[in-house]
Amino acid sequence: MTVFQALNGATFAALLVIVASGFTLIFGLMRSVNLAHGALYLIGGYIGLVIASRTGSFLLAIIGAAIAVAAIGYLTYTLLLRFVGGNVLRQVLLTLGLALVLDDLALVIFGGDAFSVQVPEVLRGPWRLGAMAYPKYRLFLLLFSVFVFIALWLLLRYTRLGALIRAGVDDADMVDAMGIDIQHVFIYTILLGSALAGIGGVVGGAFLPLYPRAESATLVSSRAGVSGGARGWWGCGGGRLRGGRPAGSPSPSGGGRHNGTGRSGSAVPAPRARSSAAAHGRWRRPARAPRRRRERSRGRRSARRRAA
Repeated sequence: MTVFQALNGATFAALLVIVASGFTLIFGLMRSVNLAHGALYLIGGYIGLVIASRTGSFLLAIIGAAIAVAAIGYLTYTLLLRFVGGNVLRQVLLTLGLALVLDDLALVIFGGDAFSVQVPEVLRGPWRLGAMAYPKYRLFLLLFSVFVFIALWLLLRYTRLGALIRAGVDDADMVDAMGIDIQHVFIYTILLGSALAGIGGVVGGAFLPLYPRAESATLVSSRAGVSGGARGWWGCGGGRLRGGRPAGSPSPSGGGRHNGTGRSGSAVPAPRARSSAAAHGRWRRPARAPRRRRERSRGRRSARRRAA
């Protein structure tokens, strides 16, 4: 794998850091499978495209897309997702239908042509790295994703909202019982996660084409970030680096071939499940003694009875 391929994978992973962070926040706190998150990414890209073409400001495009997509996410939660909480099947069907509706709206308004968000003049052209030239904007995206990652980590680690989000992930009922309105925490999380999807649509639409259904590949690649997020916030970022690995590069686990489980590398047999009694520490019947020992014990008992 060359340095150019490694930078391509790192910059695509940087986009996943921004997009999948919002998905991870919403799924981690609310246990809500929001399959419309990719459609929010697409809508954010189109909104940023309109603002950047009208004003010529890339920064205004990012801010406007974040605010507009956060408003869409808020309406999605208050009007739809709030009434199907806890039912995964209804969440999947509802958010998938919403994603199809948003895609068709984008197709009606913008057509089926591919667009790209206009980037500032300072970020255009290549940057010389020794004998290799690499686009400046991709390097900017890499640094911007690091900034977003650190900002989110500081928010979750050292602020009151972050403490409430982490407490809600562990035990939402206990947070509600302590007098804290967990619904407000849900709303703040929805706003933050949706805003990240909008920001990802703008910065991603500057080097990936924007067209209806373009968000499908990004949302599918983001699953690595969500699976990594189960091991913590730093594991979440590592999962996105796995998802951004360039095509054709070997798997970190070695082998590079896929087994029946859908994972790279050799198949590892799953451990045998323990019984419910053993898992809960209840008494189990001891194993029977060997046959010869049982025969000797039976002979000694017979001898005692005859002697008596």
